[in-house]
Amino acid sequence: MPSIYKYLLSIAILGSIVGGTIAQTVAIPQQQAQKVLAQMLAATVKIESLNSNGNWTGEAGSGSIISPQGHILTNYHVVEDDTTQSIHREARILLSQNPETAPQERYIATYLMGDKQLDLAILQIAKDSNYTALPTSKQFDFIPLGDSDQLILGQDIFLWGYPLRGGSTISNSQGTVGGFLGEDYMSGGRRWIKTEAQMGAGISGGAAIDAGGVLIGIPTAAVVSSTQGGQTIPLDVRQNVLRPSKLAWELIQQARLDSLIRLQPLNGGVETPRATQQPSYTFDNLRGTWQGQGYFLNGTPFVFTMTVYGHAALNSVIGDVDWPDYQCGGEILYKASQGEVYVLGAGRIRGPCQPLTMYLTYQPSQDSPIVVDFYYPYDGSFAYRAYLKRQ
Repeated sequence: MPSIYKYLLSIAILGSIVGGTIAQTVAIPQQQAQKVLAQMLAATVKIESLNSNGNWTGEAGSGSIISPQGHILTNYHVVEDDTTQSIHREARILLSQNPETAPQERYIATYLMGDKQLDLAILQIAKDSNYTALPTSKQFDFIPLGDSDQLILGQDIFLWGYPLRGGSTISNSQGTVGGFLGEDYMSGGRRWIKTEAQMGAGISGGAAIDAGGVLIGIPTAAVVSSTQGGQTIPLDVRQNVLRPSKLAWELIQQARLDSLIRLQPLNGGVETPRATQQPSYTFDNLRGTWQGQGYFLNGTPFVFTMTVYGHAALNSVIGDVDWPDYQCGGEILYKASQGEVYVLGAGRIRGPCQPLTMYLTYQPSQDSPIVVDFYYPYDGSFAYRAYLKRQ
């Protein structure tokens, strides 16, 4: 039996902030191992950047589909022009139907946002290979995003991607967590993950997963340099490092909200959504009391209660929220909405709570919890995600 099948028999699956699952330990029977591997094959992509004329630039890398809406996590340098350092706004997305054949062009993705310092970028699949827009109901297989802070030394990991050498088919290599590094590759910290797993050009931006198929890192070609006499001198190229998945959390949340409600820059770059509804709105589908549960980015759980009254005018009170463990709460104001995404602001605050902006995604299915993303209004940065169920 291949070693990866053995590791899949009994594993701990981390929570996914994209898929919305809470961290839990489950046992995966042998008959499900092939299903997990098939999902990895369906969600690991080859990315070929396109220029403004729609032609391939010759630059390529790998990526991972991380949401059912087709968001792709990759390295920033995969979509960056090597000469001009500008961003290629579109890319061809290639997928393999089985590991023995070369990937075929399936989709066109658009660049949403990125962080050059972290060398991370988010794309989203928008069209088929004929440039026909995909229906909004289109769902994709995806790789759940895990918490890289839970990794331990010696833990088994698996790398997936499309290397530029060694053939055109998808490749998988196995290794372990060899250690952790700071941003400068010298100091301590969790800015990089060391591993002896085999990498190569082209696998940058691909998937580093644990034995349960949970994304815990992004293979990244990193140049180590030293400053001598005022000059930066490259020392070597460290290919065997991974960007921890946790460093991508905030970028992923911002990209997901951007694609849902089309944020626009305002007030020096702080992003504020456009109100697309009438000045007043009836929140019949949200009326009532909801129990909320979530996790802060440090892993600490929290609970809260939210009550929605119903009809509200723009910028008026539609309800109330209470965090009993912190003896605080406040009013909820209706700020904007588009489709089933509501933007709610903070009114009068009780106790030590901070004013937060809430992006609430209503799920018509009664079996699906409501997703609420909290952002700090002063700089637009992500605070935490929670899930609501009706009491």
